[in-house]
Amino acid sequence: FLVLLIFVVLSGIYLAGNIISDDLIVADFSQKGLKPSWKHPFGTDMLGRDMLVRTIKGLSVSITVGTVASSVSAVIALIVGVVAATGAVWMDNFINWLVMGIPHTVLLILISFACGKGLKGVLIGVAVTHWTGLARIIRSEVLQIRSQQYIEVSRKLGHSSWWITVNHILPHM
Repeated sequence: FLVLLIFVVLSGIYLAGNIISDDLIVADFSQKGLKPSWKHPFGTDMLGRDMLVRTIKGLSVSITVGTVASSVSAVIALIVGVVAATGAVWMDNFINWLVMGIPHTVLLILISFACGKGLKGVLIGVAVTHWTGLARIIRSEVLQIRSQQYIEVSRKLGHSSWWITVNHILPHM
């Protein structure tokens, strides 16, 4: 029940943020610095913009970045983690070097800036840089699954590494 409630609230915030017109957050210097009231429940900022509207718009953007970037990042991490654990030793070494060698924050800022700043840049930057930790976890899980007896039995039955990965390892992941 709680998960459903959270989903409904987050969906409502996301939809409200997309429905709210940008005209509601333009500067109105006659309304600047107002305390919270019925008309402006969160008050207004020093440019006269309604803080509740700005909060909802900001939360909507955050929900978008969180869902899209984490989904893309999870797919990248799954692919990289499985390739690292099931591929050749040199591939595993290269991926481990790549995962450990990425300066996360600096790379995020550079990618975000190079992709045009704004929402698009942040989405791409977060998606491209947040997969490393999850890839390490997936790699270790795949290595653990590979050591199971049914994987050895499948290998003895003549199944290829690709078949074992697709039919045994990926369904577990």
